[in-house]
Amino acid sequence: MVYQVEKQDMKVTLFCSQGSQPVIELALGTEARSFSLSEFIHFWLTIVEVGLNSDLAELASGEELRRIRKKR
Repeated sequence: MVYQVEKQDMKVTLFCSQGSQPVIELALGTEARSFSLSEFIHFWLTIVEVGLNSDLAELASGEELRRIRKKR
């Protein structure tokens, strides 16, 4: 299976042969890295967590700005 995100020039390929563990290859541009399934899931969840924390921090800072403006 191959999934592509053309806007980011990213390709995720799943290799699975009989009797062996699945391998996921993540290619971004010309660079590629292979992961076991568990490594890839951990990697992807870490990316989601970092993005979520960033979004939450941005929302929190926006809320803080609104509170400051209301006090003026």
